[in-house]
Amino acid sequence: MLKINISRKIYLMGAVQFLLILLVGLTGYLQMAKIGHELVGIAEEDIPLTNKVSLLLKTSCGNLCCLKN
Repeated sequence: MLKINISRKIYLMGAVQFLLILLVGLTGYLQMAKIGHELVGIAEEDIPLTNKVSLLLKTSCGNLCCLKN
């Protein structure tokens, strides 16, 4: 069985924890970047389409009101 000094064990545990923290941070960063790209896609594609549909509905309702009178 390997005999490792307590100080080396502590350094080893610290290094492992540091690497795990880096891994969690990198994963979080990549997920946030992915969400950012999705938000840009929504802002550029979905919102203008919603505005066009809203305008179409407003004009259709306006035409219906004119036809009723």
